[in-house]
Amino acid sequence: MPDSSSRPHFVSAQLLPTESKISSDLLVAVGAGDEHAFAELYQRLVGTVFGIAREILRDATRAEEVTEVVFVDVWRTAGQYSPDHHGGGFEWVMAIAHRHAVVRLRSTGEARSARGSWRQVTNSKPDSTVAHSGLGALPPMQRESLELAYYGGMTYTEIGEFHHVAADRAKSLLRDALIRLRDRA
Repeated sequence: MPDSSSRPHFVSAQLLPTESKISSDLLVAVGAGDEHAFAELYQRLVGTVFGIAREILRDATRAEEVTEVVFVDVWRTAGQYSPDHHGGGFEWVMAIAHRHAVVRLRSTGEARSARGSWRQVTNSKPDSTVAHSGLGALPPMQRESLELAYYGGMTYTEIGEFHHVAADRAKSLLRDALIRLRDRA
């Protein structure tokens, strides 16, 4: 097992407007088999990928495993990436990271037990981070629904059970929250 000094560290960086463009260009090069571009993309994004996985899984060792899987997946699928179709490269890689972390969370059955611990993850964030991200402006039920889905890996049905509403209502809560966040951006 590697010592903690060799583990990736979460880097809380503001996404610069050019970062997504740089990541897009690197992904296109990776898709063409450019190993140097892959190394640069890895260096730029490993901390953020690890951070997403760590927040969702709440375990550094499993987050490291997911981070590894994410970059293997990026290498394997970069040829399918198209900036015109998929948007920014940074966002594309982060979506892959989130998907793998949630799949890992669900595979261990922890998504169902996240009901009690999701608040620990979201409450550990400074209020300014939550407010800055737009979550602070959402009605409480919409905010909780997004947090349960994103950090807890919960499904519509599980969110509905948590709030004591139908799954369709939970789906509407998530949709409305995402629309509000998009409109604030």
